[in-house]
Amino acid sequence: MAAVSLPARPLHHAAVPHPFLYVAALRRSGSKLLARALTSWPHSYVFLEPGIAIPTMRAKPEPTELLSGLGLDLAAATEAVHRQSPEHRPAAVVREVLVPLRNHVPVVGVKEIRHAAAESALDAMGPETRVVVLVRDPRGILDSLRRKEAWRSTPIELPGGLSPASLADHLRDQFAAQRRMLEHRVACAVRYEDLCERPTMIGAIRRFCGLPQDLAADLDRLEGHETGARSGGIDAEVCDRWRSDPSHAAEAEEIFERLGDECAYWGYGVDGERVDVPPGPPRSAIEATRFD
Repeated sequence: MAAVSLPARPLHHAAVPHPFLYVAALRRSGSKLLARALTSWPHSYVFLEPGIAIPTMRAKPEPTELLSGLGLDLAAATEAVHRQSPEHRPAAVVREVLVPLRNHVPVVGVKEIRHAAAESALDAMGPETRVVVLVRDPRGILDSLRRKEAWRSTPIELPGGLSPASLADHLRDQFAAQRRMLEHRVACAVRYEDLCERPTMIGAIRRFCGLPQDLAADLDRLEGHETGARSGGIDAEVCDRWRSDPSHAAEAEEIFERLGDECAYWGYGVDGERVDVPPGPPRSAIEATRFD
C-alpha cells in the first residue's frame, strides 16, 4: 500500500457501528485487488488474509506498521489470539484486532481464501456482517496456479502437490463454505470473470458494503494496480487464458468434471461460456450477474 496519512484523532462514528466486512474468496481470484478497492483509508480497511477463518492469526508487516500509527500493537494482539484454543481464536481476532481498529476506522473487514472456520468467524463478527463471495472458474484457478508455480519455482501447497484432483478437493470445501454463506448470511456473490469484463461492478460492490460512492475513484483503484499473473491484478486478457492453452487441456477437462456441480451452480459451461444461473433465494449466486 502506498504511504497514508493517519488521522490525528478517531473519526466520529454513528451510535451503531458499521457492520464488519468479510470477503470470502478463492485462490487466484483477484481477491487482493478487490480488498484494495474496498479499502479507503482512513474510512475503511480490509485485512489481507489475517487467518481468522483457518483459525490462526498472522501479523503481516503492512498492517502492523499501519496500525502502530494508531497506537494498536498488532504483534501483541496476535500473541493474545494464539494463547486461545483454536475454537476461540476467531472471537479473539474480533476482540483484539477488529473492534479496536473500528474505534478509529469506521469500516473494517477481512479478506480470506480459506474458510474452514468461517462460520465461527462470522458468528464472532456479528449477524450484520456483509459477506462478498468471490468465485472463479476452477479451470482458470488451476491455470493461474500452474503459472505461479512456474515463475515462483516453488511447489503450490496442496496435499500431494498441485493436480486437478488435489485442487478439486480443496476448492470443493471452499465452494461449499461460500454457498453456506450465501444461503445464511447477508451476502452477495461476484464472479471474477464478470469483474474482469465489467470493472464498474466495483461501485455496486461498494454500495452493498455501505461504502461511499465515487465511480472515478473506484476505477482508479482498479486501474492503478498492475495486472497479470504475478500481481494478483484483474485483467480481462488473462482471466480465460486456460481456454487457449492446449498443453493443459486434459487437466482443465478433468477439474471441470470433478467439480461439475459447483461449475453448474456458478454458471460455468463446459466450453468456458458463462450463463446466468436460475433464480433462487434472495442471497443466491444470481446476484453475481446483477452488478451492472
